[in-house]
Amino acid sequence: VDVSELHMRAVTDAEIERTAGRTVAEIFATDGEPAFRELERATVLRIVAEFDGVVALGGGSVTVAGIREALVGLPLIHLRVTPQAGFARVANSDRPLLAGDDPRGTYDRLLARRTALYDSVATAAVDVRIDALHHLLNIKDFRPHSAERIPMNGVAKVTLAFDKPLVV
Repeated sequence: VDVSELHMRAVTDAEIERTAGRTVAEIFATDGEPAFRELERATVLRIVAEFDGVVALGGGSVTVAGIREALVGLPLIHLRVTPQAGFARVANSDRPLLAGDDPRGTYDRLLARRTALYDSVATAAVDVRIDALHHLLNIKDFRPHSAERIPMNGVAKVTLAFDKPLVV
């Protein structure tokens, strides 16, 4: 499928699963993390080269040097979460890296390492507990064509149009 068919949002893990015909967990189990990271690298590089909407990276994407290099110069918003909120979101999932005896400890270590890597390439960081739109629209050197905010019970739904991909 052409990346342009992904419309305004590209989720890299979903695109990896679509092109591989397997889930992320299946790829990890069968081929291992290095093979998954190579698929991820190829997918992210293709998407950021061909797509001009919002790109949602997998959490571990920034651990791949080739992906970090491709993100340089792109508007990248690091959506920060607290360890508690992040772990609550993934605690009962099939995420391969959390499959061991101490998923919470593993999550905390991964988050700490990845936070530093995201900070190294991010244009801005947004605490997801606050109004992300306010920060998004005040990012230096990032000018969306248009923006729309629709309040929904205190959560902002944001629609933006871009000249190049926005990576989150």
